[in-house]
Amino acid sequence: MLKSLLAIENYRQDKMIDPEDYPWLHYIVSAEERIVNMERIDSLEELTHANPVLDYVERSLRLLDASGVSFWMKDVLEEVLIWSETAKGGTSRERIRWQSEGINCYVHNIGSAQLYLRHHSDSGHDPVNPADSRTIVIHRLI
Repeated sequence: MLKSLLAIENYRQDKMIDPEDYPWLHYIVSAEERIVNMERIDSLEELTHANPVLDYVERSLRLLDASGVSFWMKDVLEEVLIWSETAKGGTSRERIRWQSEGINCYVHNIGSAQLYLRHHSDSGHDPVNPADSRTIVIHRLI
């Protein structure tokens, strides 16, 4: 099982998830304003427990996990999928801060790529370094 799916399962079972270990998950689940496609909601009760962005990410990851692609492709694609929706999340304060820092919160794929690159740079990686081509590929795929 993909490590990201395990993190999502732990979150759904109310187990403690350290935001430092899973910043992408923290961003997605901390969204105060959830983007909901009303066509996919069957009841108002479901709406109170729904997190459509997390559901979408989880479905995508499950498809990847069940695919027959190589370990290396899964590794890269998992990273792309867990970061691709992050700009839809965040608390109101985080989103205001992101915007002041130049993160695009309106075009979510651009903003998500910016969040990924910022996180990756903050963790000591140099995305400009040609040896870190994995980061560049993931950033561009997001």
